[in-house]
Amino acid sequence: MEIAQGLKAGWSIRVIAGHIDRSPSVVSREVRRNWLKTRGSRLVHADCAAQRRRRRPQTGKVAADEVLRARVLADLGQSRAPRQIAGRLHLEATGDTVGLMEAPTPARISPTGGCQDTGKAT
Repeated sequence: MEIAQGLKAGWSIRVIAGHIDRSPSVVSREVRRNWLKTRGSRLVHADCAAQRRRRRPQTGKVAADEVLRARVLADLGQSRAPRQIAGRLHLEATGDTVGLMEAPTPARISPTGGCQDTGKAT
Protein backbone atom coordinates (compact mmCIF):
# COMPACT_ATOMS: atom_id res chain seq x y z
CA MET A 1 0.00 0.00 0.00
CA GLU A 2 2.82 2.38 0.87
CA ILE A 3 4.59 1.53 -2.38
CA ALA A 4 1.46 2.35 -4.37
CA GLN A 5 0.99 5.62 -2.50
CA GLY A 6 4.62 6.56 -3.11
CA LEU A 7 4.31 5.83 -6.81
CA LYS A 8 1.13 7.87 -7.00
CA ALA A 9 2.91 10.79 -5.30
CA GLY A 10 5.70 10.56 -7.87
CA TRP A 11 8.43 9.32 -5.52
CA SER A 12 11.41 7.41 -6.86
CA ILE A 13 12.02 3.74 -6.01
CA ARG A 14 14.89 4.73 -3.68
CA VAL A 15 12.77 7.25 -1.77
CA ILE A 16 9.98 4.70 -1.32
CA ALA A 17 12.51 2.07 -0.20
CA GLY A 18 13.96 4.44 2.38
CA HIS A 19 10.49 5.33 3.62
CA ILE A 20 9.50 1.70 4.28
CA ASP A 21 12.97 0.49 5.37
CA ARG A 22 13.41 -1.95 2.51
CA SER A 23 16.04 -2.41 -0.15
CA PRO A 24 15.42 -0.57 -3.45
CA SER A 25 15.67 -3.92 -5.25
CA VAL A 26 12.77 -5.29 -3.18
CA VAL A 27 10.60 -2.27 -4.00
CA SER A 28 11.56 -2.44 -7.68
CA ARG A 29 10.70 -6.15 -7.82
CA GLU A 30 7.30 -5.55 -6.20
CA VAL A 31 6.53 -2.76 -8.65
CA ARG A 32 7.49 -4.94 -11.64
CA ARG A 33 5.42 -7.87 -10.36
CA ASN A 34 2.30 -5.87 -9.65
CA TRP A 35 2.25 -3.23 -12.38
CA LEU A 36 -0.62 -3.56 -14.86
CA LYS A 37 0.16 -2.00 -18.25
CA THR A 38 -3.25 -0.42 -18.67
CA ARG A 39 -4.01 0.67 -15.10
CA GLY A 40 -0.71 1.05 -13.26
CA SER A 41 -0.19 -0.45 -9.83
CA ARG A 42 -3.33 -1.93 -8.25
CA LEU A 43 -3.43 -2.80 -4.56
CA VAL A 44 -5.99 -5.58 -4.77
CA HIS A 45 -4.18 -7.14 -7.72
CA ALA A 46 -0.89 -7.01 -5.76
CA ASP A 47 -2.42 -8.68 -2.70
CA CYS A 48 -4.10 -11.45 -4.72
CA ALA A 49 -0.92 -12.07 -6.71
CA ALA A 50 1.14 -12.30 -3.50
CA GLN A 51 -1.26 -14.92 -2.12
CA ARG A 52 -0.97 -16.98 -5.31
CA ARG A 53 2.83 -16.77 -5.21
CA ARG A 54 3.15 -18.14 -1.70
CA ARG A 55 5.05 -21.38 -1.93
CA ARG A 56 3.36 -23.38 0.77
CA PRO A 57 0.14 -21.89 2.04
CA GLN A 58 -0.47 -23.57 5.37
CA THR A 59 -3.10 -23.53 8.05
CA GLY A 60 -1.89 -22.19 11.39
CA LYS A 61 -1.68 -24.48 14.41
CA VAL A 62 -4.44 -22.67 16.29
CA ALA A 63 -6.80 -22.72 13.32
CA ALA A 64 -6.15 -26.41 12.61
CA ASP A 65 -6.81 -27.71 16.15
CA GLU A 66 -10.31 -27.06 17.49
CA VAL A 67 -9.37 -27.80 21.13
CA LEU A 68 -6.40 -25.43 21.01
CA ARG A 69 -8.49 -22.79 19.25
CA ALA A 70 -11.19 -22.96 21.93
CA ARG A 71 -8.54 -22.73 24.66
CA VAL A 72 -6.87 -19.68 23.11
CA LEU A 73 -10.21 -17.93 22.55
CA ALA A 74 -11.22 -18.61 26.17
CA ASP A 75 -7.93 -17.16 27.44
CA LEU A 76 -8.36 -14.11 25.20
CA GLY A 77 -11.87 -13.72 26.60
CA GLN A 78 -10.32 -13.54 30.08
CA SER A 79 -8.17 -10.58 28.93
CA ARG A 80 -4.92 -12.52 28.82
CA ALA A 81 -2.27 -11.24 26.47
CA PRO A 82 -1.22 -13.45 23.55
CA ARG A 83 2.29 -13.63 25.00
CA GLN A 84 0.86 -14.87 28.32
CA ILE A 85 -1.20 -17.51 26.54
CA ALA A 86 1.79 -18.72 24.53
CA GLY A 87 3.94 -18.89 27.65
CA ARG A 88 1.32 -20.83 29.57
CA LEU A 89 0.84 -23.31 26.71
CA HIS A 90 4.61 -23.76 26.43
CA LEU A 91 4.90 -24.46 30.16
CA GLU A 92 2.12 -27.04 30.00
CA ALA A 93 3.72 -28.74 27.00
CA THR A 94 7.26 -28.90 28.40
CA GLY A 95 6.56 -29.10 32.13
CA ASP A 96 9.39 -26.63 32.80
CA THR A 97 8.65 -24.75 36.04
CA VAL A 98 12.24 -23.83 37.01
CA GLY A 99 11.96 -20.34 35.53
CA LEU A 100 8.84 -19.58 37.58
CA MET A 101 10.40 -20.39 40.96
CA GLU A 102 13.49 -18.21 40.70
CA ALA A 103 13.17 -14.57 41.64
CA PRO A 104 15.52 -12.17 39.88
CA THR A 105 18.07 -10.34 41.99
CA PRO A 106 17.54 -6.60 41.84
CA ALA A 107 20.23 -4.31 40.49
CA ARG A 108 20.77 -0.69 41.41
CA ILE A 109 22.58 2.08 39.65
CA SER A 110 25.70 3.37 41.39
CA PRO A 111 26.57 7.09 41.40
CA THR A 112 29.41 6.35 38.96
CA GLY A 113 26.92 4.97 36.42
CA GLY A 114 27.61 1.23 36.75
CA CYS A 115 25.20 -1.43 37.94
CA GLN A 116 25.77 -3.25 41.20
CA ASP A 117 24.12 -6.50 42.24
CA THR A 118 22.52 -6.18 45.68
CA GLY A 119 22.44 -9.96 46.12
CA LYS A 120 19.00 -9.86 47.76
CA ALA A 121 15.95 -11.39 46.14
CA THR A 122 12.66 -9.57 46.46
